[in-house]
Amino acid sequence: AIAIGIPVMRTLGLSYPDKATTLHVLPPLLRIRLAFARRSIESVGDLPRMTDPVKEAVMNLSVRVGSVAYFESQELWALAIAKPLLQFLKHGNAPIAAYVYAGYGVLLAGKLGDVDAGYRFAQLGMRLMERFDERQFKCRILFIFNCLIRPWRDPVRDALEPFLEAYRFGLDVGDLEFAAMSYWHHYHFGLQCGVELRTLVRDGEKYDHAIDPLKQETIRQVKNICHQTVRNLMTVTAEPSMLVGDEYDETRELPVRLAANDHFTIYVLHLYKAMLSCLFGDARQCLANAATAVGHLDAVGSLSMATLG
Repeated sequence: AIAIGIPVMRTLGLSYPDKATTLHVLPPLLRIRLAFARRSIESVGDLPRMTDPVKEAVMNLSVRVGSVAYFESQELWALAIAKPLLQFLKHGNAPIAAYVYAGYGVLLAGKLGDVDAGYRFAQLGMRLMERFDERQFKCRILFIFNCLIRPWRDPVRDALEPFLEAYRFGLDVGDLEFAAMSYWHHYHFGLQCGVELRTLVRDGEKYDHAIDPLKQETIRQVKNICHQTVRNLMTVTAEPSMLVGDEYDETRELPVRLAANDHFTIYVLHLYKAMLSCLFGDARQCLANAATAVGHLDAVGSLSMATLG
């Protein structure tokens, strides 16, 4: 999608480099910063509707390319947020602007450390989502806010029900990737904020039948890691940080993930192993697993679990 999308966007007037770097990202980010020196974040919601259908189509394509790039190139993802945002400031808002403003909130909160402004941009995106009745990207906008921005300010438990709402919207519009991500984060956040373990098991049994057919292999992997972690917490084992059982077998799966360079799954696996080691009092294994997880941290992007590593 990236290899096809970038040349198409160039022909339509929105230039992207073949390999984005920080030097490509800084100029549009500075232009955005200057633009908001003269206006409030909230005032952008009152901009008129974009009227050029070609420009709107290019914005939609840019966002879709950026979504694919998130775990492959954070720089390209940032460009795919910043460039459309500048276009919306100049030519007016379109339905996809709701996603772009929420994405810019992620950049501010997760990358630039401005949590307050990031939260306000995400709120702007949520308001525009309702104004335009933007159903196609509603799952992604809800996911962005509740996973990538909200945990910096609000209790994690507040995101549990919105993740299920995002999951349902994703299924409705065929956004299977983010539907699966939303379900898994409902489970992951539930474990982190102390939802009773038997409740988590029941939730897993309730939703697994809907997730596995979506054929999102990475999400299936990390979901099963999470399930096995819960099983280890409920069962006495000789090595509680070894995720080997009916839900997941790291001795079988980890070599496959390493061969596939699946850094995201490897990070999640060792994050949970570190958590189990800590809970069961094995400081040495906890530090070893945490160090391994940190080695794959780049794959996590701005996900809130990056702070746990």
